[in-house]
Amino acid sequence: MLELRLFRDGALAGALLSGFMVSFGMFGALFFLPLMMQGTLGWSPAAAGYAGLPMTAMLVVAAPLSGRLTARHGPRPPLVLGLALCAAGLGGLALYGDHARYPEYLWTLFAMGLGMGLTFTPVSIAVMMRVPPERTGMASAAVNTLRELGGVLGIAVLGAVLTDRLTGSPTAALDRLGVPPDVVGPVADAPTGALHGGGPGTAALPGPVRDAVDGAFIDGIHLAVLCGAAALAVTAVLVAVLLGRARPVVPAGAAAGRQPHPAEPAGSRRA
Repeated sequence: MLELRLFRDGALAGALLSGFMVSFGMFGALFFLPLMMQGTLGWSPAAAGYAGLPMTAMLVVAAPLSGRLTARHGPRPPLVLGLALCAAGLGGLALYGDHARYPEYLWTLFAMGLGMGLTFTPVSIAVMMRVPPERTGMASAAVNTLRELGGVLGIAVLGAVLTDRLTGSPTAALDRLGVPPDVVGPVADAPTGALHGGGPGTAALPGPVRDAVDGAFIDGIHLAVLCGAAALAVTAVLVAVLLGRARPVVPAGAAAGRQPHPAEPAGSRRA
């Protein structure tokens, strides 16, 4: 179902890595941002949804732009630029806490949306350029599978980072506030929305206790987005190196005796 020898081509491997890591970093972090907006900042679900519209708008703008950039300069510049913008936008979220106003960090949503939009088209084009025609279906399926897998792993890994910080960080703060030891654990493990009285049968906690848990949630979000941003920044460097070393693709219809396609096994060359 998947020809592993395709990954010997550095450009193909770099393009697939880009698709995987964009989903890993962006979906992994953005999954938790609406929870912060609703549970910690007190936004309504509709307001949290509307907050993501600027990023969606930038995806629409960047899609045709990335296609033109790829046609003119190849997939490497838009891929590296898109990964760098995603890393910058994601890392920029760590600069703002629970008192930040929406216009202050709006630029991070624009950066992430533009970065994601710049990567989608070049990944597909780079992969399709590097495989022989009879393997395009398999290559396209690999792109989509790795994108989905990256999103799942991003939510799991960055969610584990967030949960660890959210569970461990407030313990000392709650101890200092004099919260009984048998209450510290349930409070630290409870969903943020429930701590505001949102859960069934759950009374709102005192202000200092609620602030300590909300602060831990913000710290966890910051750590998660920084981990995602670091992963994307490293990926941008790797992709720049891998695609920079890529051999040129032999045009289709070249004369007989052509060299095998970069992602084509050597034994499959036809006369």
